[in-house]
Amino acid sequence: MGRRLRPLVSLLAIVAAVGLGACGDGGDDQEPSAEEQQIAKVIEEAAIRADPANCSELQTESFNEQIYLETGEEATEACEEEPEEDQADSVEVSEIEVDGTTATAEAAIGGGDFDGQTLALELVKEDEQWKIDRLADFAELDRDSLNAAFAENVDRDGETPEELRDCVVEEFESFSDHEVEDLYLSGDPQRFLDAFGACFDE
Repeated sequence: MGRRLRPLVSLLAIVAAVGLGACGDGGDDQEPSAEEQQIAKVIEEAAIRADPANCSELQTESFNEQIYLETGEEATEACEEEPEEDQADSVEVSEIEVDGTTATAEAAIGGGDFDGQTLALELVKEDEQWKIDRLADFAELDRDSLNAAFAENVDRDGETPEELRDCVVEEFESFSDHEVEDLYLSGDPQRFLDAFGACFDE
C-alpha cells in the first residue's frame, strides 16, 4: 500500500539548519545551549546528508512510519531509499525548547518537498542521542508551494498515467488547508487511499 502511494505523497525526512546561529529561544545575546546545538545538528544531518544511516541514527521508527506510510522495518527501508534530490536546500531552525528527554523545534524549509513551509517538529533523546520523532504541525503553511511540490512528486518516476496524475493533483488542490495538514500529519496510508480513492476507481 505505502509503496503504491509513495510516488504521490513522498513525505520526506525533514531538513535542517544551515547554521546553528538560528537556534535558541530568540534572545538577542543568548548563546544556544549544548542540547540546542545538538538538536539543530540532528535536524541538519537528517536532512542535508543523503546517508541511509540517518534513518535509524537520527530519526525514530515512529517518525519514519509517519513520513513514509509504512510500518516497522519497511518504514526505515523506505527512508533509506529516499532520492537525494528530495533534500531541502536550506532550513532555519528556531523555537527550540528542551524538556528533559523531549524537545520541540520549528524548521523553516527552503527547497525540497516542503519548500516554503515552517514545520513544528518533536524530538526525543534516546541513549544520549536526539532523534526526530514526529512532524507535529505546520507552524506556517505556504499552500501554493506545497501544491507545486505535491504535483511534482505525483509523476516523479514518469510512470503515472496522465489521467490519474491530473485527478490526484486536482483532488489535492481542492482540499482545505486544514484537510491538507491533517492528511500529512496522520501518517495513515488508509487516509491517503480514502482521500484519493475516487481517482483510482476511475
